[in-house]
Amino acid sequence: MSKPPPANADLSCRFDLARLHIIAIRPGALAMTVRVGTKMHTTGFDAQHRAEATFLLADLQEEASLEHEVQLLLADGTSATLSVPLMTRVDIRTDAEFLDRVQSLRNRIKDPAAVRFCARRLLHRRPAASPALRAAALCAIGYRIAESLDQLDPDLPLFWREVGCLLAEVEGGEDLVRWTTSVTMCATYVAILLQNDVEAEALLRKTLSYRSFLPKLSLLHTNFSRSDMLLALIRLARGDSHGAALLLKDVPDVARTGVAHSHIDNPMKGRSQFSEIFAVIKSLRIAHGIAQGLPQATNGEQMLRFALGISIGEVTNITRGLEAKGHWSRLLMRAAGRDGDEELPSPQRMMAAAPAPAPAAATPLSANAEALWRAALAALSAGGEAPRSDGLADLDAELDANHRRGRFDWQAALELSRARLCLALLARVQNDENLAFDLAAEAGPRIKNLLSVGSLNASEDFDAAGLMVLCASSSFLFAHRFLRPLPPLLKDNLAGQEFIKTTNRVLQDPVLPKLLDEFLQLHLSEDDIYAGLRSSSGVQLLKKKTKNESQVKGLN
Repeated sequence: MSKPPPANADLSCRFDLARLHIIAIRPGALAMTVRVGTKMHTTGFDAQHRAEATFLLADLQEEASLEHEVQLLLADGTSATLSVPLMTRVDIRTDAEFLDRVQSLRNRIKDPAAVRFCARRLLHRRPAASPALRAAALCAIGYRIAESLDQLDPDLPLFWREVGCLLAEVEGGEDLVRWTTSVTMCATYVAILLQNDVEAEALLRKTLSYRSFLPKLSLLHTNFSRSDMLLALIRLARGDSHGAALLLKDVPDVARTGVAHSHIDNPMKGRSQFSEIFAVIKSLRIAHGIAQGLPQATNGEQMLRFALGISIGEVTNITRGLEAKGHWSRLLMRAAGRDGDEELPSPQRMMAAAPAPAPAAATPLSANAEALWRAALAALSAGGEAPRSDGLADLDAELDANHRRGRFDWQAALELSRARLCLALLARVQNDENLAFDLAAEAGPRIKNLLSVGSLNASEDFDAAGLMVLCASSSFLFAHRFLRPLPPLLKDNLAGQEFIKTTNRVLQDPVLPKLLDEFLQLHLSEDDIYAGLRSSSGVQLLKKKTKNESQVKGLN
């Protein structure tokens, strides 16, 4: 006789690179039987009321289906049937499920070993799968190898073999370039982990061989800007300052072209491209610093020391790990023809980039824009007098006029982005949804225009431009996910968390986090997430449920 699962049964599963472990803790249980596909394992409970069933992943790779079932035999002679959520997600049966659970940025399986297993299983069972699917599988494996920082990772032979097969098979073709460059970029990081300068350089050159696709495939500007910058440092370590300078010169053009052809002004396609533009600005900052200091390196030894003194940790979490563990420095040493195990020059002896100019004083335009958003935020959080939103249009016009004259005031552009977001929030709580939407929806087109033509020339420019992109991404979410939700964004369950986190980061106001959290989290459990934001009832409901009325004083 079977009955519903006991409330006090603790069931979990864990993947490592070779095995699947399904573990149950249940006082009073006698035995556990687990079936995964056609494989079955029965085990008893120990004195700590714990049972564990283990399966070899090599065996499970052969299974056509990974449907599973866990049965507990209880002391009263009855049994209980349970399932493990992670195992349900690992049971991938369609291409769409694979891309969603393995490759998707926002919905993929969190367990890195489980993701690797899914990718290995696809490569093993479907060697003739489409190049796009196999590329996604290779990226899933390769990025996790690079993250593990293990030079003896057991998946390395499989990874390199499959990368070689894929790159030999695909050549050109707009529909495959995105996946091909994803694989070559991923493989570059693995080559850096192995401190293989020859392979890393070849892969970076392979990535840049698709540079001509950039205007059409704007998504590639992230990989191209990173490749330009990393390859420039390798060339510099080899003593080729001219080759490095040519690559560095390409980075601003890659950035502007990528932004100009991006979809941040398209509500249906723009969601992920804000983070990509933010990533490009990081590479642009590093490339700018290298270019500024390059003239000071006049011989091979100085060029090597200068390359070793440039940090790439800001680019991604992976480059941060590769740098911290010394893999990147050792690769540069080998690129210079030095023993990779030789002692590195001390940081004190490394060349530094040219000193940055003193930060420019705040312009009147920047000060006025800051005053506008701070007044809007004060009204939002404390119920003060609301500023007029038409003042924003005048300040926008002044900024545009300055840009036409070649004066790019990035701090003012950031303050205006902040003002646009704050005024949109304020308009919404004042029940003017049309104004709120118009203000928020304008953010993407505004920064697209600014970054497509403007140049960044100082450290504070990069800081301001990066925050401006994040601010615009918050406005984009507010307009197209919360105010007037679009179908592609309705399934984005991380949008609320990202909106709160990003808005707090760009505004940095001590009152704002709680306001935003209560304003959005109130609706998280509803089927139509955040639906209350689209009607005044959302604000009224918030008032009723908030214990401390002073926290929502600005929502009157």
